[in-house]
Amino acid sequence: MATKIFSNEELITYAETRLFGSNVTRDDVDKFHLYNGVLPSDMKKHLAKNHGNNIILVGQKNRREPLFFTPDTRALHIPQYSGISRESRYEEMIKAYLQVSNMDPNGFQAHAPIDKHGAQNHRLTLQHYDNYAYDFVTGLVVPEPRHNKQRIFKNQDISDIDTIVFGPPSAMAKQGELIAQGKSEYLDAQILNIHGKKVLNIGYVFADQAATIISKLLREYDAISREDQLKREITMYLFGRVGGLTKEMKRDDLIMPNSVIDLSEIYSPTRPILPFHNILGDRSQGRVEQTVLNVKSVVNETYGELEAAIAAGCRAVEMESMWCAESINHASRVYQRNLTIHFGFVGHVSDLPLVPGDSLAKELETDDGEQRAVQKIVEHIQDNH
Repeated sequence: MATKIFSNEELITYAETRLFGSNVTRDDVDKFHLYNGVLPSDMKKHLAKNHGNNIILVGQKNRREPLFFTPDTRALHIPQYSGISRESRYEEMIKAYLQVSNMDPNGFQAHAPIDKHGAQNHRLTLQHYDNYAYDFVTGLVVPEPRHNKQRIFKNQDISDIDTIVFGPPSAMAKQGELIAQGKSEYLDAQILNIHGKKVLNIGYVFADQAATIISKLLREYDAISREDQLKREITMYLFGRVGGLTKEMKRDDLIMPNSVIDLSEIYSPTRPILPFHNILGDRSQGRVEQTVLNVKSVVNETYGELEAAIAAGCRAVEMESMWCAESINHASRVYQRNLTIHFGFVGHVSDLPLVPGDSLAKELETDDGEQRAVQKIVEHIQDNH
């Protein structure tokens, strides 16, 4: 049996940090309900029909989506509206947690959106993933007056912005001046002034969610370019956590990869690698390949998989850049007449999965690595403004 990176103790720590909070602990919860393709406001309305006002918002320090607890049923309720990848990560984590924490293995249940007939409809799950992303982008661009109700930013849109950064807004806000704060339960967004340049910052995105949003954004920019009869340059940046794989790496180090290989291909004799041009790449490294491994979840990673990744030339492991690169590479071909698209990705090492005791279960003590990654992007924006 393949040895997993997470020990049972690490898995419990990792899961409990993401499932519980200051006011709801492991001792309070017997069941976990995952509502896929459902926004928090819709899920809360559904819960209110059965639980009234007896619904508690879980107090979490670094939450990605709000979690709710119903004391009368001892159940945790999770609205998951980001996409298939986020769905898979939650499901793998909760099922693994139930197994190692000696809880009822039947304590997990996934739900689909309710259709007009009052039944769960799994087709709606996938439709909602796309529709939420499309509605979010429409609210950013506001292409027609009829879309004003979807507006993310009061009294402005992003048609005059050509620089977009994907990554936690709290990190970006430390190195930019706030112009406008977005309003959306789907995803955080803000407009910043960075060295005199307006920059759109979109919050943390997950894998296929990132690809959908990027595809829709670039399609809108192509339409704007056609209307203006002017070719535009669009620059997209991504920053986030990576797991360092090589011996010389340490926490808070930065990596600017230019290729990615998916875990599903790691044992393939041909090992197909997806190359992409990273505008943040260190010029001093010349054409040296900097490859990362894409995984769908960290919970079930094994030592064998990561060792195979190192043998294939991977220096780090992460979960988002492949989706961004594929979407941007595709859009660059489709919209080449009207758009020139640039992509920059910088990862900061948050864990060293092959080092015992230094997995993602061990939280970062500071945001130094994250701020170094943001600084790398800010400097590039400044140099090219």
